[in-house]
Amino acid sequence: MTGRSPGGRESVASAAWPSLLALALAAPCVYVLSEWLFFATKPSFLDTLPLGRQLLLLLRVAAWLTVPFALAAAAAWAVARWSGPGRLRHAALAAARLLPAVAVAALVLLLLDNFLYTVSGWGTPRLEGPARWLGTAVYLGLLALVAPRVRRWEATLAGRPRLRRAILLLAGLLLARVVADALRSARPPGRSAGRAGRSAPRWNVVLFGGDGISADHLASFGGARSTTPFLDRLAAESLLALNVLPNADATGSSLTSILTGALPSTTRVIYPPDIARGPWVHRHLPGLLKRLGYSTAQFSLRWYADALDLNLRDSFDEANGRTAAPQGRLAVTRHLDADGVYFLEVVVERLLERVVPPAVDREGRDAHREVLGQKLRSDIPDARRTEALHRFVTTARRPFFAHVHFMGTHGPQFHPALRQFSRGRTQRRDWKLNFYDDALLEFDWRLEELVRHLTEIGQLERTLLVVYSDHGMKWDMNARVPLVVRAPHGLLAGRVERRPAQNLDIAPTVLDLLGMPVPDWMQGRSLLDPAREACPEIFAFGHAKRWSSGGRKWFARAAPPFFSLASAALTVGRRTFILHVRDGTVSRRRADLAGDRGAPCPALEARPAAERLVAHLAENGYDVSSLRDRLTLPGETVRPARSGAGPNSP
Repeated sequence: MTGRSPGGRESVASAAWPSLLALALAAPCVYVLSEWLFFATKPSFLDTLPLGRQLLLLLRVAAWLTVPFALAAAAAWAVARWSGPGRLRHAALAAARLLPAVAVAALVLLLLDNFLYTVSGWGTPRLEGPARWLGTAVYLGLLALVAPRVRRWEATLAGRPRLRRAILLLAGLLLARVVADALRSARPPGRSAGRAGRSAPRWNVVLFGGDGISADHLASFGGARSTTPFLDRLAAESLLALNVLPNADATGSSLTSILTGALPSTTRVIYPPDIARGPWVHRHLPGLLKRLGYSTAQFSLRWYADALDLNLRDSFDEANGRTAAPQGRLAVTRHLDADGVYFLEVVVERLLERVVPPAVDREGRDAHREVLGQKLRSDIPDARRTEALHRFVTTARRPFFAHVHFMGTHGPQFHPALRQFSRGRTQRRDWKLNFYDDALLEFDWRLEELVRHLTEIGQLERTLLVVYSDHGMKWDMNARVPLVVRAPHGLLAGRVERRPAQNLDIAPTVLDLLGMPVPDWMQGRSLLDPAREACPEIFAFGHAKRWSSGGRKWFARAAPPFFSLASAALTVGRRTFILHVRDGTVSRRRADLAGDRGAPCPALEARPAAERLVAHLAENGYDVSSLRDRLTLPGETVRPARSGAGPNSP
């Protein structure tokens, strides 16, 4: 029985529990609904999901976020139920009333911050130094304002029993879904331990990348200037692939392709906010190495080039300062699918970066400005990446796999600390080549520093070093990019120039050199494979530009049937054909290849090339019905689109 104090306050407290429980369960659901609406009404990872799948995702994440509130409310009720009248019971009641206030204050904070960012471009996540705690102060202030109002909401629900019962019924259904998920949770596909086909040498692996490097600016690849003197010397004891083409024009898409060994059209990662889904969540090189006992770490760029942001699960132990648990960073994620894990983690991180700044790494605060090539107020991000990389290779458990991607060569503005070609010059316009070449010189210096550091710690001759770029200068997906593979003791000295290669071949080559079988889901071929085609089909994919003219930013939604995809290119031999999927036009260019490729490839003509591109998109699940009857080949006039089959807005 529940005790009763003079004045009936204890009986009132007892009667309050159903209403408090309803509030404690409803508040996190409203919070998740608000976040879901935020992502559903802007370009986000939800865009490529059908509406039914989006709604199911909302319900599942709301259900799991309700669990801690339900447990806390149950604990408070138990304390109040079994304790005698007095302070403990009143403390339990006060704690229960605090639960909905916590969620509502968080909701108001995010709404205010989102509004301010939309209107002015300013928000608490962009603050630095002591000002980072402003969000914490605002949240505590909101909590102080909201908490006293819980009594009013409680009284309102007490007077509306039907509404209270409806809330409790809905919450009960959500919690039942949680129980069902927990009972039938199983290991995600693609996570079974792999085994090497033959004894692997267990070398360390370092994937060393620079953004937007065109091979024709490097002397080893035919460039006129000595922009990479150390890489040129390193190439003499390495495997140098002279004719390598990228598979995408966006960094996130290209890196996903490099790490998975699969085409962007297969993984459907074309441009942010695209993320890996389905089996590709667990199909990648770092995951394979991790299951062999490798320590794994990534030093790149949040959102645009970050494996965790791209939803590559069980890939890197550490990615840009964040540590990932084997099944996600939250304990409940083992019961959710990859989309649910991603949504839940994003929701939690968005709140933590405002309320508890130390809980979330701030590496991504300048990511957007860095992508635009703007000079940052803080220290050079590439310098931080270098320091973190050196620290990792020194302290990591052996063997290790490190992936570093430098942004100094990205553009359109370049800010190199080393000034040789641009000395005495001013960068008044974008894409000044003297500044670009100095950025290459600085990239080369960072490579030399890494090799020197590996030598000092005795790991150089135990490390497989791969130097690559994601795409060419100015996001050119049809320009050659460098690829240099240095094996321990110079075991791979030589050149690959007769057969064109692609970035898709990097992961299979690494596995081949480690003595591991190449999984059948990797679409690339090892550079050492004697069965490599002399004239391979090389596909590349471009993203839809999402910036308006006039200086005002806006993002177009990724709409079906092509979502973020804008163009698909096919290169065979020295011809490249590019299909622009929005209007069906086909353009042609000479492939950017160098040197003697040996036997000539069969001539590739426009019509069969366009049909092959359309067939490839169809094979990968794209709806190409709007393309089949309106392909416009080079030299033809643009055909008007059929009624109802017009091109999508970008």
